[in-house]
Amino acid sequence: MIVGTFAHGGLYYLHNHNDIQNQKKSQNTIYIEDKEVLNENLICRDQIKSLKWDDKINVYKNQSSGDMSVEVVSIKDEKYNFLIKDVNVGSIDSFIESNCHFYTTKFLNVERKPEALNYDASLWQYSYTGKGKKILDFTERTNEDNIKFIYSLGYSVDPKEKFVALSHGYVYEGEMYLYVKELSTLKDVALVDLKNDVFKKHPEMFGDVLFENVHWPKDGKYFLAPFHDQADVIGYIRVNLVDGSHQVYDAYPGTMAGDQINIDSGWTTFDDGPEWSGWSDIEESTRDEWKAKGQKVNFGIYNIYTKEKRIIEQVNDTTHWHEPRWIDDNTLEYTSISGEKKTYKILN
Repeated sequence: MIVGTFAHGGLYYLHNHNDIQNQKKSQNTIYIEDKEVLNENLICRDQIKSLKWDDKINVYKNQSSGDMSVEVVSIKDEKYNFLIKDVNVGSIDSFIESNCHFYTTKFLNVERKPEALNYDASLWQYSYTGKGKKILDFTERTNEDNIKFIYSLGYSVDPKEKFVALSHGYVYEGEMYLYVKELSTLKDVALVDLKNDVFKKHPEMFGDVLFENVHWPKDGKYFLAPFHDQADVIGYIRVNLVDGSHQVYDAYPGTMAGDQINIDSGWTTFDDGPEWSGWSDIEESTRDEWKAKGQKVNFGIYNIYTKEKRIIEQVNDTTHWHEPRWIDDNTLEYTSISGEKKTYKILN
């Protein structure tokens, strides 16, 4: 199975394992670039006819930050063209769309040294008319030459822009926490000690949080995030946004970052073919070996809540990617081995 996985654009180093209280000392005050932003009549996605952005129009010499251009045309043909400086270029976090705003990660005061890369990283919110404000800092200075991470790079904002999800630390290094916060106040809605409250209690569960593949349900009650080890999804954590509690769920073997989960129903796609290598020559060689042995790949769906499994299609080409996409809670669209777009309906 061929599917891409994303290596986070930001460089993590000098991770500080000190107590979690350092967050309360951080510079998480909202900074307004334009004082009119709070009284602005927002343009939301249903009022936008076209939206274009480019985060590589001017990459700075440090190769980590640069200018991003944004072009917005409303359904009333109002045009908004603006430039945002110091964006973390080439990252999935350069431009995260939401309903009435988009979000970007900025790298300021970037300094490349032989032993490390120094920068001040922060999360910013922009309206589609170009008004921006800083939401929080990912880093803070320990001294003039060094930084520590308050939060790891990577985040997710819910579609209604009420919550932001963040993490601190990585699975193979020190402490590791998952946060869900109120976006407007940065007050904790949920705080999960992943190393002690999840991984130690569930030894089969491990991995970093894959923020680019998290899910916020329609009813606004939960937040679901996958744990991943490179391209493989190891399991899921679901956080209750009302009381802050959490539950963990296994992923079916063969679930990868590109597989699609329906958080409301619990159904996720899977492909139980050979482990993805990322190298075309290895993928092709493996495909030929499986064909010679008559081995087939099962493409199907698995319910993380009930543990029910259903096979949708068997193929003899391990490089075929089914491009799964949930159309609604009970209908999955996929590309068959024949190349035809098909749908699978869950009837019961």
